[in-house]
Amino acid sequence: MVALFTTGDLPSRVVGIIVSTVGALLSMVWALIQLRAIAHLDYYEAIIDRIEEQYLHIPADIAISGRINAELFRSKVAGTRRVRPLVKLSPIVAAVLWILSLLWFTSPYGAG
Repeated sequence: MVALFTTGDLPSRVVGIIVSTVGALLSMVWALIQLRAIAHLDYYEAIIDRIEEQYLHIPADIAISGRINAELFRSKVAGTRRVRPLVKLSPIVAAVLWILSLLWFTSPYGAG
């Protein structure tokens, strides 16, 4: 977004369209990367749960799994905000804002 206002004035229509398009595309790519990373975290957490519960029979008070070691997990993490929904949503919101910017620059009211 800073690239749009380097001089303090609105950029030309062409620059606004290019920057907005690139911003929207990068935001969408970033959303895909974040979703894939979160899916891998979910996968590894499920594997940890299964290994600790079914094969290692680790006592709950020293388990890594937050589901198994719920008491320690709640004492350390309870009250903090969940970040995964924010990580999933923020690049989508950014893409929508870039698309709105693109629509403005391509409209008759956009920069001339």
